[in-house]
Amino acid sequence: MRRCIMLLGALALAGCTTSTVYYAEGLSVGERERDTALCEAEAVQRYPVRTEIRREPPTVVPPQRRCDAEGNCTFVAGYVLPGDVYTVDVNAEFRRNAVRGCMGGRGYDRMSLPYCEAGTAVIRSPVMAPLTSGTCILRQSGPDLVVNPA
Repeated sequence: MRRCIMLLGALALAGCTTSTVYYAEGLSVGERERDTALCEAEAVQRYPVRTEIRREPPTVVPPQRRCDAEGNCTFVAGYVLPGDVYTVDVNAEFRRNAVRGCMGGRGYDRMSLPYCEAGTAVIRSPVMAPLTSGTCILRQSGPDLVVNPA
């Protein structure tokens, strides 16, 4: 079941048309990246990775009686399928919340914006653009840029 959920999540992300970013008008992408790194480092110090091994509940398959057309019956013994073993980082959510709080304290808003459509002419700037109805996220090899159409 966990594998199915993870696969569906990966497929959903493959077709994403929006992304969530930390935004503060007028600040540079470099400042955002620096602040994110500082907040993440602080969060890891406060809430280090703490993995736990867990097991999903077992499934019990009850015994069955199988009979043919002539009334001859056999019994098939029941059995137990052990649950899958997996690991979980119990501090992951605490770290995410700590980063969000830290970035908010530094003046950033966390918002979802659409990705720019392929071929869209945009105004590139070293600072995050003011928000307009056309503001979008430009994917690139480095950090994503918050831009406006040209």
